[in-house]
Amino acid sequence: MAVSHPTTRLDLFTVPWGKPEECHAIVDFPTAAAQVAAFDGLAKQGVSATKFNYIKKDQAFRIEGNFARFEAFNYCRYQNSDFVNRQGNKKWYYAFIDRVEYIAQDIAMIYITTDYWQTYQFNITYYKSLIARAHVKKSEDTVGRWLQPEPVGAPADYEKEIDLFSGGDDWFPSWQMLSVSRPPGAGEADWVYGGYGNESSMTGQYAGFVSLDVAIQKLIDKYAGETDRRQDIIGFRCVPFWVRKWLRDNRYLTDVVVDGYTIPYCAANLVATQETSADIAGNTLACGYTPRNKKMLTSMCRVYVVYNYNGFSQPLRPEFIKGNSIRMSAEMRPIGSNGFKLKLKNYAKPAESVFDVPYSFEMQIGYNENGGVQGSLNRVGSVLNAAGAVAGNAASLGANIATGNVAGAITSGVGAVDSIFNASRDIANAFNSKVASKGNQSDTNSISSENCKFRLVDCSPLYHECGPIDDFLDLYGYAINEWGKISSWKDTRSKWNYLQTVDCNIKVNAPAPEAASIRSMFNAGVTIWHSISDFGNYSLDNN
Repeated sequence: MAVSHPTTRLDLFTVPWGKPEECHAIVDFPTAAAQVAAFDGLAKQGVSATKFNYIKKDQAFRIEGNFARFEAFNYCRYQNSDFVNRQGNKKWYYAFIDRVEYIAQDIAMIYITTDYWQTYQFNITYYKSLIARAHVKKSEDTVGRWLQPEPVGAPADYEKEIDLFSGGDDWFPSWQMLSVSRPPGAGEADWVYGGYGNESSMTGQYAGFVSLDVAIQKLIDKYAGETDRRQDIIGFRCVPFWVRKWLRDNRYLTDVVVDGYTIPYCAANLVATQETSADIAGNTLACGYTPRNKKMLTSMCRVYVVYNYNGFSQPLRPEFIKGNSIRMSAEMRPIGSNGFKLKLKNYAKPAESVFDVPYSFEMQIGYNENGGVQGSLNRVGSVLNAAGAVAGNAASLGANIATGNVAGAITSGVGAVDSIFNASRDIANAFNSKVASKGNQSDTNSISSENCKFRLVDCSPLYHECGPIDDFLDLYGYAINEWGKISSWKDTRSKWNYLQTVDCNIKVNAPAPEAASIRSMFNAGVTIWHSISDFGNYSLDNN
C-alpha cells in the first residue's frame, strides 16, 4: 500500500492589522474568491515555499532560509493539500506570525496563531442580534432617525438669536377697563348692559380699551354722569396690544366717543390669535460648524429654546420639529383671561406643545357701602398724573430724532420707557393701597413689552468642541440599540464600518474556541475594513 506524503504551500507577507482582540480591526471580503485574490497580491511581495510535508494549526514549523529575511513578515497563509473546504477547494488557513526563532544557519522556527476571522469568515451564518453601535447608511443618516444617547458631547454654550414675533409693540400692555355696561355709541341712544359672544365664549362683561392718560378719567366721569353707573366698573387689567389689533381687524370692537376720546369696546370673547414661524433649515450649527454626521443636528449638539424675560423657557429638540421651520401661535381671550396659550404647531410631542403663559395684571374694584366707588375712583386721577411724564418724554424722543440728535434720542427714549414702566407700577401700587380690591396683583414691570415678547435661540457647543465629536462618530458610528443581522450592518459604508453587538447571535462552522473568539470580537466592537489597501486610513471619504 502506497504511503501518502501530503505537500503544503506557505506564503509569508506583511499585513497592517493585528489580532482582533488587540487592534479591534479586521478586513472583510465580499467573497472567498476576492479574499484569495487580495492575498495573492500580497504573496507576490513576500516569500512562498512548498518544502513542507504538513503545517499544523497554531504550531511552530521549521523553514529553510535566512533568519533575517523571515523577521520582516508578520502574517502567513498555508494550504495543506489534504484539506478541502465544503466547496471541494483546498482550504487556506490564515495566521499571525508571533515570532521567528533562529535555529541554525539557514534554518528558522516560525510560531503562528490562527487568524480566526480570515480563516472562517465565510463559514458564518448570521441571525438577528442586538446591534449596539454601527455606521448607518448615508442615505439613512437623517435628523431624527437615530436618537440613542452618545457617550460624547459638550454643553450648548453658543447661542444665536432667531427672530420670532415681529413688532415689539405688539406685546406692550394694552389697558382695559372691565365693566358690566357700555356707554351709548355706534348709534345707540342708551346704555348697553351685558356682553355677548358665541357659545362657550358668552360673556356679561365689556372691555373698554383705555390709555394711561386723562382718557381714563374722562371715561370714569362718563360713568358718573347724570345717573351714577360707576358701580358697573369691575376693574382694570392688561392684555397684549396684538389682542386689541386682532379684535379691530376682525370687527369685534365698537367705538364709543367720550369727550373727544375714542374708546373701543369689546364684548365678544373669542380666541384672538397671533401666529409666527422661524426658519431653521440648514446643516450648520449655531456656532458655524457644519457636521459630517447628521446626528449632531439633533439634540445631541443642538437645541432651540423659546423664552421670554418673565421666566418662561421651553427647550425644543430639533428631531421633533416637523419641517424646516418652527411654527407657533399665541392665543388669548380678550375678556376673563389671565394669560395666553403658546402653541407649537409642528412639534411631534403633544405634551410639550401647549403652554400656559401668564400675562396678568388686574386691579379689581369692589363696592364700598360707605362711599360707593366714588372716593376710590376720584383718587385715580392723582395717580394718573404720572402718565404726563410719559407723554413729555415721548415728545422729546420724537424731537431729538427729527433733529438728528441720536444720542439725545437714545437718552430720552430710555427715559420714556422707564416712565411708562414707573407709571404702570405707581398706578398698580395706588390701586392696591387706595381701592377696595380683590384678586391677585403683580408688578406691571413684569408685563412690559420686552419682558413678554417671545424669543428663540439656537444653541450649540462651541466651534472647537464640535470637531472631536464629529471625529468620534466617524470612527465609531452611532449608538443603535436595534435588532438586526450583522451581515446587514457590516458593509453600509464604502471604506470601513464599526460594529458592536450585544450577545452576538451567529453560527460558526469551526471549532468552539474559534467560534467563541469571533463572537467576542463582535461583542467587544470591531472596525471592519473593506480593502487591505485602505486599512487604517481614516482620512478617506467613507460615504
